Amino acid sequence: MNRNIARFSIVGIVATSVIAAFSIGNAYAATAVSACSTTGSSGGATFASWTSSHVDINGMNVYDTKADGHHVAIRLISSNGSTSHYWPWHHNYGGNGTSIIFDTSASDAYGSLKKLTVEVATMEGDEELWGCTNWVAL
Repeated sequence: MNRNIARFSIVGIVATSVIAAFSIGNAYAATAVSACSTTGSSGGATFASWTSSHVDINGMNVYDTKADGHHVAIRLISSNGSTSHYWPWHHNYGGNGTSIIFDTSASDAYGSLKKLTVEVATMEGDEELWGCTNWVAL
């Protein structure tokens, strides 16, 4: 009986150590998804290895969903909670049924990547006709 108690204690300690290791890792490098759809466009991205000063952006994509003569675009917006930074647009001029997809990253020496979103938009020239966001927080 004492052997079983010892085995359960060791298993409990190992399980607790594994859970703690994963918890500590996730506290400093999060993963999240931001995606949305609006009239004529949809898109999203996965934010990986995310800290307040750096994020890897995987599979950033925008899809043109409507044969309307407009093009679609996507960009990152980051925020420290009070000020937002609007990153450059990535345009898809391919027309209805086409998409662009790419990987990128963002860094900020001041640690202001605390909230992130993709902004997906249907555009006419440089003017945003319809747009959407889906904020996620670190």
